[in-house]
Amino acid sequence: FTYGLFIVLAFFATLWLALKRRKNLGEDHVYNISIISLVAGLIGARIAYILTNPQFFHSFFDIIALWEGGLSFFGGLILALIADFLYMKYKKLNFAEVIDIFAPPFILGQAIGRFGAFLSGVNPGLPTGVPWAIYHLGEYRHPAALYNVIADLFIFFILLKLENKKFINKKSGNLFLFLLILLGIERFFLDFFR
Repeated sequence: FTYGLFIVLAFFATLWLALKRRKNLGEDHVYNISIISLVAGLIGARIAYILTNPQFFHSFFDIIALWEGGLSFFGGLILALIADFLYMKYKKLNFAEVIDIFAPPFILGQAIGRFGAFLSGVNPGLPTGVPWAIYHLGEYRHPAALYNVIADLFIFFILLKLENKKFINKKSGNLFLFLLILLGIERFFLDFFR
């Protein structure tokens, strides 16, 4: 329940911030892209998780039981981007410009969703003896999901700081590209604790 609640909160925070940043993009497009991203993201995240962890799925009920966890970040990101690209192509919107609008809202929503994962005990980290370890699954572990929250918020503030810099504004899509680079770095380092 907690994880689902935070996914809903993440969606509305993302939508709210995207509406604030929409520039010349129509409100209807912001709503449509947000809903498409949410639905395609959840489907892509679930499909990728099922493909990489088939041993956990024995029935159709197992596949649709999203409330039990089991989402793959990059699967969700890839399918959401494909769906968004198709929508923007159909509506004749500039894909690079629009994804720059959504870059900071996306990572803020990611941080909120990951906080829900932390509260729900999803993605427990490796066993550790650090003072801030959390007791989970019978031992003290790194709060890996909380590390993700901190990293995502850090990336969010970096993007807000950088978006008015000349090297970012030189070409549409640079802000989102920078987001992807930072996400790759985050994933590389934080996977050592998962």
